[in-house]
Amino acid sequence: MKNTLYITILCSLFCMTGCQNDQTDLVTLKDRSIRLSASISHAATTRSAYELTTPTTENSFDAIVWASTTSCDYPYNSADPKTGADNTMGYHTTVYFLDGADQMTRDGLVYPANNAPVYFVGLYPNAGWEDRHDGTSNTSTSFTFDGSKDLLYAPQVSGTLSLSEATPTPTQPHLHFFHLLTHLRVKVYAEDESVASSWGKLTNLKLTSQQNSLSIDLSSVPDISSGIFSTMQGEVESKVSFSGATCDLPFYATGSDNTFAATYSSGYTIPTTSTEVAYILCKPVSATAGDVGSRTNEYVLELSTENRSNVTVNVDLKTASDTWFTGSTMGHQFVLEFKLCAGGYISASATVTDWTTGGYVTKDVTK
Repeated sequence: MKNTLYITILCSLFCMTGCQNDQTDLVTLKDRSIRLSASISHAATTRSAYELTTPTTENSFDAIVWASTTSCDYPYNSADPKTGADNTMGYHTTVYFLDGADQMTRDGLVYPANNAPVYFVGLYPNAGWEDRHDGTSNTSTSFTFDGSKDLLYAPQVSGTLSLSEATPTPTQPHLHFFHLLTHLRVKVYAEDESVASSWGKLTNLKLTSQQNSLSIDLSSVPDISSGIFSTMQGEVESKVSFSGATCDLPFYATGSDNTFAATYSSGYTIPTTSTEVAYILCKPVSATAGDVGSRTNEYVLELSTENRSNVTVNVDLKTASDTWFTGSTMGHQFVLEFKLCAGGYISASATVTDWTTGGYVTKDVTK
């Protein structure tokens, strides 16, 4: 992920250069060009989860956009998207969103000349989504994730040529992206130097029993008109499902897209002050109220050091007002703080957020 910004900027510059070298197309099509803008439901705070609610020049947001003249169906056909003559258009293209402004698509899509509406959905990242390029019906998509990347989805919006050229105020489609995963960040520290020595260096962190295949149903449109985050997020979540056999997923080193274990192959010296070391983006769960032992924990982690292997850490969650966190964790962020103690104990706290800041829960966990 650390190279994403530089790659995106270079791609944007390349795109601009390409346009400058193709003056004929640009002049011919400028009056019917499709333009889109984007925003994101909540901000994140790591490099691997997209950070901003509005893309900026310094942090552009490169998403894949599926366009179709058929509502809730996104086939891909081979018609030239620059002509706008094919009234059954289906095309999948990349858009580099900058500064919250309207942006042209990477492939220069234009509206059909007969004013037929064009429908759009947005997906992030801009590669890895299941996609059929054979012109057949395409009412869903899926993504197999490894825990290192943020996944976002913008429900269907539409636009027409007449709206895009209306005077004095043209109207362009706006894609509102939502986070589909739960973001866990891990901080660790030891009580003191002697405790750190007794545990030894931290060697691995993993999240157990996870499904990592996500699917989105595109055959209907979630209602996000309320403007209320919890309501909108619930509508989006109703279109998302997870499947596949359960597996253990690795945590990734903070600020990197490499696993924690690979980044610190010789082990990570445990500090005596709380330090953020790892993250993962994982399947959301439905949290319920109640103490550990009387219910299913939200998440179960395993922590390994040089001197202790696969120490289980059960995580359940509270809000800032010290009540039990309940409901879906989709679109939420949790800061998990592990204090390694003498006698094989881990004191664990979980700070709950809406991809910003929030509350906490603290408990002791035995080895």
